[in-house]
Amino acid sequence: RQGVAARMQAAAIAGLDLDALHPDLREVAELRLGHPDLSLAELGRAARPPLSKATVAGRMRRLTGPATPAGGRRSGGSS
Repeated sequence: RQGVAARMQAAAIAGLDLDALHPDLREVAELRLGHPDLSLAELGRAARPPLSKATVAGRMRRLTGPATPAGGRRSGGSS
């Protein structure tokens, strides 16, 4: 299961312009592309400084989830 998810993440990230990403997201994207076999916890330990599994998972969701408007907010919510 982990391997399938990692391949799907890598495929989604491969279509992104990494240079346009926020540095925090770019770091996680580059780690996933460079280490497709690692779990999220292992990716977090490979980050500098190390990140928690939850932090890596959240950033991965932002990288692989549906696109959001330029402001980074999803539409449909109340403000």
